[in-house]
Amino acid sequence: MGENIETIKIEMQTMQSRMVAKINETSKELSKSEVQQPILEQRTTKIKTNCHFCRKEIEVKQDKSRKSKHRYCSQKCQINGRKIPKEKRICKRCGNEFEVERYRKVKFCSK
Repeated sequence: MGENIETIKIEMQTMQSRMVAKINETSKELSKSEVQQPILEQRTTKIKTNCHFCRKEIEVKQDKSRKSKHRYCSQKCQINGRKIPKEKRICKRCGNEFEVERYRKVKFCSK
């Protein structure tokens, strides 16, 4: 039984060394410029999309469009686009109307 395990280990080591040799051969065939070319194209290629806030058409680098799902034409639109919308609610204690951010679970005004 011990002999079988040893032969299996030796076979696995030879297979690994063959695989490493094959990988080294293929990597030598590809030059750095061939490997980096698609990456550089992604960084420089521009795509057309719309501003997330004002819907104005803008051009964005393809690389950046993958990183962020929100794209804005200016810093002003970015600030306005990230604001949480507010809504008016009626206080359950006093009945006065008050304004609160939409996603908060506030039921009472501060009075």
